Amino acid sequence: MNDKMTKFEEIKKIVLDFQKRADRYFSEYCEKARGMEEKYRPEVFKQEIMTQVWPYYSGNVSAERDHAKTAISDICEDIRNDLKRWALKPVDSGTLQILQCMHDFGIKLSRSELSIIESSVENNLFAQKIFCEVAKNSGYLAKFPDFSTYLAVLQEVESDAKLAVSAYAGKSENGQFPGADLLGKNEVNGIVYGDFQFYQKMFAAEYAENHRSLSEAAELWSRARVKTSYTLTEKERTRLEKIVDETKKGDGQERKSRMKQLLEAEPDIADKLSLMGVDYQNMIAGYVDTGKLE
Repeated sequence: MNDKMTKFEEIKKIVLDFQKRADRYFSEYCEKARGMEEKYRPEVFKQEIMTQVWPYYSGNVSAERDHAKTAISDICEDIRNDLKRWALKPVDSGTLQILQCMHDFGIKLSRSELSIIESSVENNLFAQKIFCEVAKNSGYLAKFPDFSTYLAVLQEVESDAKLAVSAYAGKSENGQFPGADLLGKNEVNGIVYGDFQFYQKMFAAEYAENHRSLSEAAELWSRARVKTSYTLTEKERTRLEKIVDETKKGDGQERKSRMKQLLEAEPDIADKLSLMGVDYQNMIAGYVDTGKLE
């Protein structure tokens, strides 16, 4: 494969290359069938097709199909291994020890302090989970790329690509598929579900124009390194709403005094209020940026 292609582009190329080769077999098969149908009586035609023509084309298409599906499986396994390596990169033992201590002792961190640590855990699934618990104890919900989501999306990509190979019988012509006679059975994990349905054949025929799962997976992987996002826990949001309501009571001087005390007691409150919506952002900006607390 071309080194400049992404693995998802490689999957698409495998499917489309198979479909091109299959189209040639379908065309040759249909041409021979039409010629024999004109030449022989119906009963002889059927016998000749099944013994002289169908085995050759069915065998070739089946071999091409198996080869393509194996190649798809191999690439998807490579992606899974890449994903595992990404999610399980070694973490410094000191970082893990610090995280565990923070978690065990319920130490609360500011958002700035959390940001310092997050880069040390962003490539390790288990370190992220401990970090998220530390952040939660500090009132934040930290969100990293979800490993299970990636696996589920990849499974859909593999399933769709294999269906685009297994159910491909050419482009529909007046509701008929030229390679329908050369299709195998709809088999998944060794279980045969009968013949492929019309919608499955249509999905395979339109895969080049409508490979939704492949496009979504490529987009998801392209955003894999997005910065960790933070929101507030429901408990923390409720606590801050009560504090803000209390702070608003009284005249201007009383409000200024309460806000000053609040900022001194909780230096991280400005960051937290910025996550609660525009009204809260404007309120804290009004006190901090205009110098009302001086």
